[in-house]
Amino acid sequence: MKPNGQIGPGRLFLDTAPLIDPERKFVLDGMKVDEHGNLWTTGPGGVLVISPAGKDLGTLQFPQTAANCCFGGQRCLVLGLRS
Repeated sequence: MKPNGQIGPGRLFLDTAPLIDPERKFVLDGMKVDEHGNLWTTGPGGVLVISPAGKDLGTLQFPQTAANCCFGGQRCLVLGLRS
């Protein structure tokens, strides 16, 4: 978004092709943004954390597939998951 509030030209934010495993079905879902602008989204193997520049910062892995995530607690420092 431009400083004047208008939408500018689009760009690729994240290429998910390297994340695709033909053995597993998945979609990125349950997206939330933290105070630093990082995108937290459920996906293959857990919760992916993506920087505002589109860099994969890592994946929090869990034994079950998470369908949604949220921040909670008094200062929103707790990550909640729903499967």
